Amino acid sequence: MSSILAHKNESSASTTEQQVNLIGRKKLSGSPENERTREKIIYLLKTIGPCTAAELSEKLSMTAMGVRRHLSQLESERLVAHRIQQQKRGRPTHRYYLTETGDELFPRHYDRLARTLMEIIVELDGEEKLRQVIDLYRARQRKVYQRQLADLPVRERVRQLAILRDQDGYMGRSEELEDGSFLLVEDNCTLCEVAAGCLHLCDSELSLFQALLPEAKVEKLENIASGDRCCVFHIEPPAEES
Repeated sequence: MSSILAHKNESSASTTEQQVNLIGRKKLSGSPENERTREKIIYLLKTIGPCTAAELSEKLSMTAMGVRRHLSQLESERLVAHRIQQQKRGRPTHRYYLTETGDELFPRHYDRLARTLMEIIVELDGEEKLRQVIDLYRARQRKVYQRQLADLPVRERVRQLAILRDQDGYMGRSEELEDGSFLLVEDNCTLCEVAAGCLHLCDSELSLFQALLPEAKVEKLENIASGDRCCVFHIEPPAEES
């Protein structure tokens, strides 16, 4: 580890300042200055690997106590964790590393890969094959959701579905209207760039919700891929439940 740190020290200051901006736009807690320091810590753990507070303090030119305070906050946000490393002499040390959540702060370009794979499927087997692949994806998604929605009344199913969509990154939420119907709103689309070039993804999402709420009338009112700010679904439960 010491040799790796030594190798990195030559360009760490400028590199950290430049490359830390690659971190995703998740808002870290604290003042702008504290947020910047925590971004640097995250970047160093990504590029160097697991480090002790002392090693990070040397890289950041700040006290180990100050680094530990930032690490404690990052651990509370589940972006960083630590392992206890036994030493031949002296007390064990804590070696900090990025969690899976912390690692997700960095660019992934999933949309680009998904779009390329979809184009290849169309080139090899045509658009109908792509529709079949998307429908199979939705069928698997439906099975996962159904396990958590089974036996719930429509009202609770809508609320739980919004939670599931939120957990999947769509920023899902539900609203009950005065007439007893519901809005299921998604403020984010995890496949926005892909959906813009393949509207069957959007159509299949509507079909998914209709299959999960077969006794209700489900309509899509707004669509991010079509230029709207968010995706909005109107859900009208059967008369006996409204």
